[in-house]
Amino acid sequence: RWLLSKLAETYFKMQIPMEKHGMVPEESFAGSMSGCRLGVLPDKFYDRVEEGSILIKRARSFSFCTDGLVLDDDDTSERVDADVVVLATGFRGDQKLTDMFVSATFKQQIVAAPLYR
Repeated sequence: RWLLSKLAETYFKMQIPMEKHGMVPEESFAGSMSGCRLGVLPDKFYDRVEEGSILIKRARSFSFCTDGLVLDDDDTSERVDADVVVLATGFRGDQKLTDMFVSATFKQQIVAAPLYR
């Protein structure tokens, strides 16, 4: 089982440019399988990343502004224009999102779809 999962992990890393875009999971393929934490990509996802219509950004914290977001990471801030923001929070996203917002208005309006299903 270990060898098969390593082969599958290596195959996916070769076929999908996750490393180039900083999206390699921290957990091994076997760990993801055992925890039912496998992702599914939309068609031509990385093509859209390459053309710039999808931006992938990681940040420790963020805030919304008029035209998008401000990403805060350590001592730097970056403003990103955005029409749509997808918060990839993993499992129990509703709890993480509720804890993320300071505003009571936003906390009451959090609706998280079970995307893992």
